[in-house]
Amino acid sequence: MTGPNKNRTGFTFLEIMVAVAILSISLIAALRAQSQSIRTAAECVEKIKLVNMAKEKIGEIEAQGFPNTGESEGEFEDYPGYYWKVTVKPVSSDILGLDKSTASVSLGDYLRDVKVTIYNERKDRELFSIETFVAAQE
Repeated sequence: MTGPNKNRTGFTFLEIMVAVAILSISLIAALRAQSQSIRTAAECVEKIKLVNMAKEKIGEIEAQGFPNTGESEGEFEDYPGYYWKVTVKPVSSDILGLDKSTASVSLGDYLRDVKVTIYNERKDRELFSIETFVAAQE
């Protein structure tokens, strides 16, 4: 090549535009991945909070002793906007495959099925639920 362009070095405008386009696509993908990671972390924090709230409520029930059957509900004082519902039922002998006619005592007299459910503010969606058994203390 001869003339004034002979000593010029560098990239053409088209090469720069292609590089910018590739870089933009890479950045968009990285930002989407980062956004998804943040969203997943927030969901994990929420789940941990719900589990701790349910464990706290079960701890309260166990601290009161052997629970009576029935339902109760209320709002968590430490977590405004979160509501709980506790359902307590006697445990049926059917769970263990026992025949009611041959069982000398009713299992429900000594064991309760306790279910704690956590709802959102409008109580239209169940956020978390946990179920456990509580035994009578002798």
